Amino acid sequence: MQVFGRFRIRRVVLVGASVLVLVAVPAAAGNSPTRAGDFTDCVSTGTTVCLRLWTSGYGRIEAKPVGGATTTCDYTSILGNERECPIPVPRGAKVVLTATPEPVENTAVPSQFVHWSRFECGGKGACTIDAVDDDEWVVAVFTPLKLELAQDGDGTASAPGLTCPPDCSPAFALFPAEQQVTVTATPAAGNVNLWHPGCEPPGGNFSSSTCVVTMTNIRNFATVAFGPPGTQLFPPDFPFQISVGLKVKRNGSGTGTVTGGKIDCGSTCSDNVGFQTTITLEAEAGTGSRFIRWGGACGTGATCRFAAGSVTTIGARFDLVKRQGLVASLLKVSVKGRAIVVGVRVDRRAKLTARLLKRSKTVARKSFALTSGRNIRTFRVPRRVKPGVYRLSLKVVADKDTRAFTKRVKLGR
Repeated sequence: MQVFGRFRIRRVVLVGASVLVLVAVPAAAGNSPTRAGDFTDCVSTGTTVCLRLWTSGYGRIEAKPVGGATTTCDYTSILGNERECPIPVPRGAKVVLTATPEPVENTAVPSQFVHWSRFECGGKGACTIDAVDDDEWVVAVFTPLKLELAQDGDGTASAPGLTCPPDCSPAFALFPAEQQVTVTATPAAGNVNLWHPGCEPPGGNFSSSTCVVTMTNIRNFATVAFGPPGTQLFPPDFPFQISVGLKVKRNGSGTGTVTGGKIDCGSTCSDNVGFQTTITLEAEAGTGSRFIRWGGACGTGATCRFAAGSVTTIGARFDLVKRQGLVASLLKVSVKGRAIVVGVRVDRRAKLTARLLKRSKTVARKSFALTSGRNIRTFRVPRRVKPGVYRLSLKVVADKDTRAFTKRVKLGR
């Protein structure tokens, strides 16, 4: 593996105060070259968790516990070691993240920081997270990113500004982060082609003449093999591959589920997936709730598609549905002898209480159950109540909402 650039790393010192500061800084002259083995995996314990850092592009992240030494992870770290930078931090620590770009290697092109991979880290400034769970992933996405082409057999692979062959050592070009780049395979006469997974062909047909790469990693690849029909083709493999942790975090006042792949959240809200894998998640609100929006990617639609790595935590907000107040209307009141007929329309199940009043004194009372829609109820007045003019008080109650009506009625013999 070729080593790009230089970096320095100092060990993390855990201190009593559980605050960890992460700052991305430019490489200093005279730092030692990156060497395989500079990073060893950390193990979560009762007092520490592993924070896993990845610079998706040309930049670096610096980790500094308050009052302690500094640990630095930049793009040379991950390319030189073919893995993320695992950093032990105090369990429950508040971690402040800051990203700083570095020049794109072997070019005069400047790099820019785009966003963090975590939905709670909005904007391009510093971000604070709580290191509560084991193996928390944080990716800093920079732009531009490199697309590399490779092919095996008789044919060409091409993308805007790239053709392989003649330049397959490998051929590469820079594109904005998260841009979708279409790559085209052109077999020689009599040949067919096969794409390596990672470049997404239309409809999942890997013999398609085109595929699409979403620019999400520091090195993005499109590889294709060419050969006669019926032969087994083996496209060139990626120079390196990495899995990244993905977590779904539900929030809001309501309830709901998020599903997709191995994620079934409620119960399973995390998974390890290939970096750049296209993820599709579906949100479904629970009873009495509604889905509001995704956090960190997508928008308000129930379906969310994104490339893993550029997103490592995604929020799904569900809120309780605010129920509309009781809707009730008095349709009619009629008197037939000693029976009072009441017509009421309601938008849900409710209770009707009818009282017959002489001045402020209740002389007769009756309650009825109402169903949603139009209801006709008959209030039969006892014989002890004398004929005359009375006030009819009607009260409709449902879900702690009340609607009241009053009518003047004349009661016969």
